[in-house]
Amino acid sequence: MVKRFYIPEEDKWITLKVSASALKNINRKGIAAVLKEARAKGFLTK
Repeated sequence: MVKRFYIPEEDKWITLKVSASALKNINRKGIAAVLKEARAKGFLTK
């Protein structure tokens, strides 16, 4: 599913294609922490 998320630290909206389990992780950890992990693992380029 495609979802839009607001990132207050960067003051912008992003659109991500996420699975149900990824959405659960985002709800549990927060979008900023999940994005930081994804960037560290090389899943995101920006």
